[in-house]
Amino acid sequence: MRRLVRLTDWDLSRDRIVYAGDDESDAVAIRWVLSKGGAGFVVGNRISVPRTRHVENPTGLARAIREFAENFPSRDQENARRYLHDPFEVKDCALSPYERTPPRSI
Repeated sequence: MRRLVRLTDWDLSRDRIVYAGDDESDAVAIRWVLSKGGAGFVVGNRISVPRTRHVENPTGLARAIREFAENFPSRDQENARRYLHDPFEVKDCALSPYERTPPRSI
């Protein structure tokens, strides 16, 4: 995660990182993201990281990210909604037809 931020010249004073994971290597990355003012989601019960939102499964993660995007504390809220909304379109996430969101044009 640190390398990605460095390689992309991501400005952490302006932008917020959101990271989700389910194992110990993700826990390390989540802790780093939290230390930089970002947000973390823990999926399942294999790890525990303070100050994160816990969700049970990928469907719960998709819902939590939608809620997060709707309440994103950023002056660029519309972009946050548009880009954080994409997890609903992940193919391996089993969602009912009522939970699916139509793709947005970018």
